[in-house]
Amino acid sequence: MMKTIILKNFKYQSVFGEKTFEQVSLRIPPQLNNRKIRSIDDLEGQEYNIPASELKRMERDLALDFFSKHYRSILNGERTIFVDELKGIQDILEVNRSEFGKLLGLHKGSVTNLFKGKSMKSTLSILIMERLGMELARPGSARNMLEGGKPHGKVLEASRVINGVRYAHNDAAA
Repeated sequence: MMKTIILKNFKYQSVFGEKTFEQVSLRIPPQLNNRKIRSIDDLEGQEYNIPASELKRMERDLALDFFSKHYRSILNGERTIFVDELKGIQDILEVNRSEFGKLLGLHKGSVTNLFKGKSMKSTLSILIMERLGMELARPGSARNMLEGGKPHGKVLEASRVINGVRYAHNDAAA
């Protein structure tokens, strides 16, 4: 049976970037129970796993950083979303490609072209970022939207960050 330990300063990387997390839960095999493990380097060559809940937490945190960093440049048409980022956004939304297309109002062929790297209009990039922001602020919103409901769920800290990024131009214009 695997034992859970807390590892400090765990560096995690995804399509959304890289970040060092203060604490991450890892599961290690019993033969490592008596071993001092202070960093991921102490587990080199050893079996361990990261619980799905931890992976999801880290991915969402990196996605929020991605949103904060790139929303404004996408809104202004200075940047688009790359294919690997698109796949990461699809994962955060927890939808398949068909459902992804429905969330964006796209036909199957258009969705296929997006994932092949064909050019993306800035209005579509903005809509994709809006769907990402909505999901980060209210987990389950994309699924609820697909099922015909209104976005719901507890408003998280992400909502303040997302709205701050969205409406930052209002403060600058005032």
